[in-house]
Amino acid sequence: FFSRFGSDIMVLITDSMEYYGGSKNARECKVMSMATKLGLGVLAFTALAMGVILTGHHLTSAQRERQLAQSVAIPPRVRLPGWEVTQTQFGPSSVSWTKLQPWIQQDESKDTVEHGESDLAVSIPRSRRKDKKVVDHNRSKQLGWLLLSVGAVLASWSFIRSKCEQRPAIALAAYAGRIQDGGSTTPQREMSLMATSGSDVEAPAAATASGYSVTCLESNSFSIALGTANLLIDPWLVGTLSFADATWLFEGTKRQLAQLPFTPEEVPARFDAVVLTQGLDDHAHIPTLKRIPKGTQVIANSQAAALCRSLGFTNVVEVKPGSSAMVKDVEISAFKGSLVGPPWSEPQNGYCFKCGDFQVVTEPHGNIPDLGYTCDVLIMPCVAQKIGAYPLVNGVPEAVAAAQRLCPKLFIPLANAEIDQSGALAAVLSEDGTVEALAAELAAKGLATRVETMKPYVPLSLQEPHPVAMAAYTAQVSPLEQLKSDISGLFATIAPKGPSAKAQIRALKAELYDLVAPLNYGADMSPAQCATVLAVVEQLEALNPVPDPAASALLDARWDLLWTTEKEQLFFVSKGLFGSKFLAAKQDIDKDGGRLQNMIVFENGDYFKVGSTLRPEPPARCNFQFSDCLCKKGTWRVPLPPVGKGWFDTIFLDETLRIARDIRGDTLIVTRERGATPFSVPGED
Repeated sequence: FFSRFGSDIMVLITDSMEYYGGSKNARECKVMSMATKLGLGVLAFTALAMGVILTGHHLTSAQRERQLAQSVAIPPRVRLPGWEVTQTQFGPSSVSWTKLQPWIQQDESKDTVEHGESDLAVSIPRSRRKDKKVVDHNRSKQLGWLLLSVGAVLASWSFIRSKCEQRPAIALAAYAGRIQDGGSTTPQREMSLMATSGSDVEAPAAATASGYSVTCLESNSFSIALGTANLLIDPWLVGTLSFADATWLFEGTKRQLAQLPFTPEEVPARFDAVVLTQGLDDHAHIPTLKRIPKGTQVIANSQAAALCRSLGFTNVVEVKPGSSAMVKDVEISAFKGSLVGPPWSEPQNGYCFKCGDFQVVTEPHGNIPDLGYTCDVLIMPCVAQKIGAYPLVNGVPEAVAAAQRLCPKLFIPLANAEIDQSGALAAVLSEDGTVEALAAELAAKGLATRVETMKPYVPLSLQEPHPVAMAAYTAQVSPLEQLKSDISGLFATIAPKGPSAKAQIRALKAELYDLVAPLNYGADMSPAQCATVLAVVEQLEALNPVPDPAASALLDARWDLLWTTEKEQLFFVSKGLFGSKFLAAKQDIDKDGGRLQNMIVFENGDYFKVGSTLRPEPPARCNFQFSDCLCKKGTWRVPLPPVGKGWFDTIFLDETLRIARDIRGDTLIVTRERGATPFSVPGED
C-alpha cells in the first residue's frame, strides 16, 4: 500500500534528473526505484505504528489516572453538615461529587485534599497534578498524532494515485526522447503503451533505428521527427476553423480532434519549433497560436511571422524563399510556394527539411517549382480543391509532375480536405482526385515512388512501408506537469456528472481508432486484441445514434476499410495480388440506386472488385446479390463468375464511421472517404 508512494517519489526523482540534466541508466533507475519503494514503505509503516503506540500509551495512562481517582471512596454513613451520604466515590461522573465539591479544598503544599467543614478529614491522592509525568504524556500524545498525520498523508497520496490510474488511457504518439548509452547519444522515439489498469507495460521498439517519422494531425497540420529534432507544422489544435471569424462564410471541424495527444500549452515540452507555411487561418490558426507559450521558437514566412509577433511570440525566425534556419541537426530551407491572394501579394512558403542526406519536401497547396534537387519524402495534397472555377489546391496532375522532378522514394498525400465543412464557401467548394488515382498515375509514368497515406494521430515511419502503432508520450515532460495532470485526472474521475451520449461515442471512437491502428486492418492481431476491439464495438452498437441506418442517407458513400474479421479480405491484406501489395479496401453504397461495390486496390493500378445489387430492409439490414466480378492485373482484365448473395446489418452509423455485421458473423469497421466518387475505379475515371 505504501510502496506506491515510494514509487511516485522515485519516478519524480529520476524523471527530474532526466528532464533537467540527462537520463539515468535504466537498470540503475530500476534498482533505485525498488530500494526507495522498500525504504519509504517501511518508513510509512513505522510512522503509523509508532503513532498508534504513543497515542495509545497516552490514552492508557490517562485512563489509569481516572481509575486511581475513582478508587478512593468516602466511608459509609459519613455525616456532613446538611448532607448525608450512604455510599459514593469521588469521580468525574458522580452526582455526590458535584454536591460535595463546595466543601472540598486543596492545599498545593500537601498531597491531600480535605473537607474543611466536617470533623472528618478524608485524604485523597492528587491525580491531575502538572508534574513531569503529565508533560511527558502530552509530548507523547503530540508526537503520536504527528506520526499518525504523516501516515495519513502517505495513505492519501496512495489513494490519489490509485484513483488517477483508474482513468482510461489512450495510446498516443511518442514525439521525442534521447537515450544516452556509454556517452554517445542516439535519437530514438521513446514509447510506452499505457494500460487502462494503470500497470506498467514494456515499451515497444522504436519505429526505425533513426526514428524518422511523420504524424498527421488532420487537415494541414502534422508533426515530423528527423534526427534529434521534433517539428510541428501549421498547428490547428483547438476549436474550429474559420477565416476572420466569419463562420457563416466557412467553418471547418476536425473529425478526430479528441485524439490529440497534447494541448497547445504543452507544445514547448514536446517540440523544438513550430513551422508555419502560410499566414492564413488554416495554416496559422490564431486560437491555437494564442494558447501556445510565447517563448516557443517559430519559423515562418513574412506574413505568419508578423502575425506571431503581434500575438506576443518572442522567438520568431522569418525565412524567405532562398533562406534557411537550423533547428538542432535539421536545416529548414524555404522555397517559393503558393500565391494565395492578389497577383501582387507575396507567395507563401514551401519547405525542405534536411537532416544529413535525408530530405523531406512539403508544400500545402501543391505548388512546387523546379528545386534543382531530389528528395526522399514528398508531402503534398493530391485532392484538388476549387471555389467555383478558382483553383485553390492542386491535385493529381501537379502531384505527379512534382514527383517526376523530385523522384521521392515515398509520397505522402496531405489530408487537407479531410475535415467537415459548412458555410457559404463550402457549398461552392468542389474536390477532385483520389489517392488511388495518384498511385495509378505514378505507376503509369514508371516511377518507383511508394504512396502511403497517413492515418490521423498514427506516426508513419519515413523508412518503412507500414505505420507504427501510437504510444503514450513519456519523454521530455516535466515531472511537476505530470503531477498536475494526475491530480486533474483525479477530479475528472470522481466528478459526479456522467458524460453525455455524444461524449461517450466520441471517447469510444477514439479508443477504437487507437486499438485498430497497429493491427494492419486485422491481419496482425491476436485473439485477445480481437476480443478487445469487439468489446468496444458492442458499446458503440448500444449507443448507435441512427435508429434506422438502412434507410439513412448517411449510408450512401465510399467507405474505406479500417478493420475487419473477414478472412477473404485479410488474405489480400497479407498476401497482395500476385506480387502487388495491398493498398486499400473500399465499399461503395447507393441504397436508392440499389447498388453495392466492394473493391480491393493494389499497387500499380491493380484491383479486384465485386459488384452487387442492393435491397435495403430497414431498420438495419441490407440484402445483396453479386452481379459482376473483375480482377485487373497489369494490362489483363479477367472477368470472374459472380456467385453469392447475403446480407449485412449496420449496427453503428454516423457522419464518419460505420460498423456492420454480416451473415457469417464477421464485423466490418469502415470510415467515410470525403470527396471521393463512389463506384469509380482507379485510373479509369
